[in-house]
Amino acid sequence: MTTITILKQQGLYVYDDYYRAKAILRIRELNDTNPVQKIYRSRTSIHAEAILVNPYWYNLKSPASPLPIEIETVSDDYLSVNLSSMVNILLGRPETTAQTRMIVDEGPSQTQFKVYALIQTKEFFHDGSTVVPYEDTPPVKTGGNILAYLISPDLYIAIA
Repeated sequence: MTTITILKQQGLYVYDDYYRAKAILRIRELNDTNPVQKIYRSRTSIHAEAILVNPYWYNLKSPASPLPIEIETVSDDYLSVNLSSMVNILLGRPETTAQTRMIVDEGPSQTQFKVYALIQTKEFFHDGSTVVPYEDTPPVKTGGNILAYLISPDLYIAIA
């Protein structure tokens, strides 16, 4: 008897692939051999709306950016329900009149790119030693590290 593994994902990522609990699973798929995920609005779209990249890849390539980069840090949970709004802000493309003001305040400008740094949701401090009391040892931070960056296709083309 043999086991056949059927892969649903063939490298075409859409907004629904990042909804709720699936977001962290997609982020965890980023690695050194597969550092980039192009996100499309639908399976029939031709152009990618946003790019999710590995932090190591981003830190290596981002100094080549032609414009300064403004980084906003958000949790991976925020990505799971706000991907559409985040993409609209990255692209500077409002879909509603209410979103226009948000894009003016938070979005990219003529002189800079906008990037979202996605951090691990759970960040807490614990005792650095099991023997010495907590007050006498520096706390050790757990979590809160950057898992991925969400960038615009224009920035990706400029630094890739």
